Amino acid sequence: MQLEDFLEFETVPCERIRLKGTRINLEHVVELYKGGMTPEQIFGYFGMSPPLEQLYATITYYLANKKSVEAYLARGEVLFQKQRQAYLAQPESEAVRRIRAIKAEREAAKVRGTI
Repeated sequence: MQLEDFLEFETVPCERIRLKGTRINLEHVVELYKGGMTPEQIFGYFGMSPPLEQLYATITYYLANKKSVEAYLARGEVLFQKQRQAYLAQPESEAVRRIRAIKAEREAAKVRGTI
């Protein structure tokens, strides 16, 4: 079997490594593994999909390529933080302002005892 039988390496629209035939990213399996879960526990965590063989292959890939996988994970974290900061910098939408106002009015009504 080849590595490509177990993993998909994508570069467009962004760099991503997924377990082939699933929507599970490499980082999900690696984080669970680094957190102390065995391949069998990860198998159960994902609801017995992907196959156990694929999880072992993914963990083997991580262990054999630890330096490059850790660099991939670090690049992903940097990108996530940039996107998060851009999201947080956006002004509140009108809908969010209305919801906050309704919530504040309900809290005030509770304090006044009218609810």
